[in-house]
Amino acid sequence: MNLLLRLLSAIIILPGFLWLFYKNGWGLLVLIIGMLGFSLAEFWRMVRKKPSYALAILGTLYITAGISSLYLLRLHVSFSAVLLVLIATWSSDTFAYFAGRAFGKHKLAPSISPKKTWEGVLGGTLGAVLMPFVLQDFLTPLGAQDFLWVSLPCAILAPAGDLIESWVKRLCKVKDSGALLPGHGGVLDRIDALLLTAPWAYLYFSW
Repeated sequence: MNLLLRLLSAIIILPGFLWLFYKNGWGLLVLIIGMLGFSLAEFWRMVRKKPSYALAILGTLYITAGISSLYLLRLHVSFSAVLLVLIATWSSDTFAYFAGRAFGKHKLAPSISPKKTWEGVLGGTLGAVLMPFVLQDFLTPLGAQDFLWVSLPCAILAPAGDLIESWVKRLCKVKDSGALLPGHGGVLDRIDALLLTAPWAYLYFSW
């Protein structure tokens, strides 16, 4: 049921999300400010349960840098670059979920996220690398070199971003960062992987 709810939410939200990035106007700026505002509010609400100035400051900088990188990637590079990092990140997450469910035996970080497995990471890596090639018609004028240089690091950074948020939630003793997105939890739950993959993509294309 939770998986079905997640799919339905994605089907409803995703077209508008991508459209705003494609148009690159005031609507996108409002979206980015909204993402940043909700993410920071969710984070601060969590860390109040475990007061720590260092955690609050580092987390605020981390979230702000991650979301800002996604915006800068669209502003200074292209919609295709944004689409590439989204495809790589979400493919990593999706393939890892199903590979972990089907084949997962060896725990990745049981003290932080008990359900994550090395088999899931391998499945996520395959998904992150393969899907840009499958969807390459939507990613012109980017090429195979861009796919690999973005996707391979994303396959490592995406689960790392998820683990970082899982560590914070475990530290603060909360299950989800929020409840804004049905089936997904909070905004921060949905973009945790992008907080690392988007900065990498921006750095790569900026070089």
